[in-house]
Amino acid sequence: MQPSGQSDHASFLVSSILDCYHQISRLKDLHPSPNTNEIFSRLVTLCCRTVDADVVTKVLTYPEIVEISDSLRQLCSTAEYLLEAHWAERILCTDTEVHANEQLRDFPYYKNYVDLIRMETNAIAMVNPDRSLHKFAILGSGPLPLSAFCLRNSLMGNDVKVTNVDRDSLAIATSSEMSLKLGYNPDQVCFQCVDVQEQTIEFAGFDVVCLASLVGSTSFYKKSIIRNVVGRMKPGALLLLRSSHSLRSLLYPVSLDDASFWRQKLSRYLH
Repeated sequence: MQPSGQSDHASFLVSSILDCYHQISRLKDLHPSPNTNEIFSRLVTLCCRTVDADVVTKVLTYPEIVEISDSLRQLCSTAEYLLEAHWAERILCTDTEVHANEQLRDFPYYKNYVDLIRMETNAIAMVNPDRSLHKFAILGSGPLPLSAFCLRNSLMGNDVKVTNVDRDSLAIATSSEMSLKLGYNPDQVCFQCVDVQEQTIEFAGFDVVCLASLVGSTSFYKKSIIRNVVGRMKPGALLLLRSSHSLRSLLYPVSLDDASFWRQKLSRYLH
């Protein structure tokens, strides 16, 4: 029998998440605004809580949550794109490189990216302690490629190059212009507008390929992309796969916990 405390906690989370969802659904659009930002901030806070596995299961299997999950993820994806595009435009409107970088650091989730890149680079170093890695690709970089900027800042080597890949031509045009505004040259951070499933991109040239959380809206599609990309990477290269777990799976596409899919190729799992 489940303790009443867990049951009450699950009920609170279900009610709060559904309330956020219904408020978001009633918005005229998802462009950043004080009201929109507040609702999404509340939703993110709820879904990033550390809760017991039994509570997570109860919340994620609650019928109304199951019913709205796909729609909620799509709303979150759209809102994240619009938020990044909004901040990219703010950065482009600055008059100096210093002001541009100050504006970048003011992005609400900037520190989250700094912490994420630190964790990922540490994990890469543990997996490959004796090998220098120079060429990185980020698939699904979006209009505000913070991963690329934070990665380049973290590694700092003159021979480190980060390639951003996205199928959205507007996102690539905006982010490539912004990159120059921030002081990065094309030998440090570059951009390609292409669908990752197409054969025109040469994955064999990269030491590490990072697949963003929003690439692949379903487990089936994400697996298809992974097979396609891995099959074109050079031997010994690393695939860095970002995904979601626990209640965060309501914000981003589902994680890949299917052990049979990886067949011993999974070097490290972090969250």
